[in-house]
Amino acid sequence: MKSLGELSTDFLLDLSRHRGLSPRTVEAYGRDIRQYLEFLDEIGQRTEAPHELLTTDLVREFLAVLLTVPLSRRSIARKMAALKAFGHFLVRSEVLEANPVSAIRAPRITPHLPATLSSRQLLALLESPCGEDFVSCRDRALLELLYGAGIRVSELTALTLGRLDLGSTTVRVMGKGGRERLCPFGKAAAQRLKTYLARRQAHLATLEKPDPGVVFLSNRGQPISRFRVYRIVKHELSKIAGGSGLSPHLLRHCFATHLLDGGADLLAIKELLGHRRISTTQIYTKVSMERLVRAYDQAHPRAH
Repeated sequence: MKSLGELSTDFLLDLSRHRGLSPRTVEAYGRDIRQYLEFLDEIGQRTEAPHELLTTDLVREFLAVLLTVPLSRRSIARKMAALKAFGHFLVRSEVLEANPVSAIRAPRITPHLPATLSSRQLLALLESPCGEDFVSCRDRALLELLYGAGIRVSELTALTLGRLDLGSTTVRVMGKGGRERLCPFGKAAAQRLKTYLARRQAHLATLEKPDPGVVFLSNRGQPISRFRVYRIVKHELSKIAGGSGLSPHLLRHCFATHLLDGGADLLAIKELLGHRRISTTQIYTKVSMERLVRAYDQAHPRAH
């Protein structure tokens, strides 16, 4: 009989090969299950029998410990989701007869409303990178595409030249779970991309390097990393919007919120964002309502 640790390795392989989860999600689930195994070791659970190591009582005890340490409820909920998925895997593998984690409710998560930028701030951001050199043209193009198409950073860095169509102003991206979708973008983004691609070709010729095939490159002619995109966007955002929470994902939030404010259908926004569930997209309706209430409070003479 395999140990729970060996079964957890099988579970992570199953997630990456057959369940369509991103590598980052699989890595996070792996950390969560390792933490549970460390908890079992600390409390002296030495048996090798999986049905004695993954039980409702032990998982509840683990949850109680998590609630005593400085962890966000979102992090705790993810750890419980990892254990629940692990339990389902053990049932499918006929190691357990029933999933002992199914009966346990994770702590309720208070919805966090994503931050957005005003139209004025967004225009300032998109015009922020100055110059006509390779880096400036690249940074303006990637900012325009992140906002104009609402794509994720991982989708932007993986974007290949063959998936970018300036003629139809669309980009075909591979989203979470291996789901492909077609994302339109505006004329402003198309113009910025056209300028950048010309600089990109000249830059590769100067470096005397072969074309790696992805749209966005580093200054050394290599595919740009997610970390580098994060640094670029955070640097430009810090110029026009101080405070925390400055990340490329903010542009995706702006994309969705501004579409909704402009009257776009929620189901259409769901498809554009590549969300699996409409409930994920509905958070933006709360953002828009909050903006409306704030505008009313500031402008209406009888608001107070």
